[in-house]
Amino acid sequence: MNLGCGLSRMDGWVNVDNNRAADADFLVDLRAGFPAPSGSVRLAFSEHVVEHLEVDDARRWFSDLRRAMVTGGILRIATPDLARLVDAYVDDWRDQEWVRQPGFSHVTTGAAMLNLALRGWGHSFVYDAEALTELLASCGFRNIVRCELGRSEHHELCGLERRVDSTLILEARA
Repeated sequence: MNLGCGLSRMDGWVNVDNNRAADADFLVDLRAGFPAPSGSVRLAFSEHVVEHLEVDDARRWFSDLRRAMVTGGILRIATPDLARLVDAYVDDWRDQEWVRQPGFSHVTTGAAMLNLALRGWGHSFVYDAEALTELLASCGFRNIVRCELGRSEHHELCGLERRVDSTLILEARA
């Protein structure tokens, strides 16, 4: 399952989004959970979705997704990392790929960068590794590990991220 696919459709995956403009196989509003049959999902991937959900909605989604996953199934989730954003604010806020893009010339201070990263683009809650790990564990996921961009012990999950600002990537076993 490619959850929150947007325009990044992945061949060989079931692509899910809530936006009719997305290239999705199924339209599902993940804020209401995940209405798939129990034990029907082996692999799930989501990039830049969870930060758009309120924490209670994310908890509902992950709980439903855990129920829908086969025992031993793997969830890979990629999102901006709050810790990295705070470090960038303290160190050199300009040293981020997205800030250097032409469309962000209006970001002229560290405060503007941090507020945009936290509140822009419809973000509701930006996680660090501790908070996202705790949330996933509370929903029944286990063996939660941090991964590098594009890398995984599971070949089906390698190279999936489309965004370099996916700086917090976790894999969790159902």
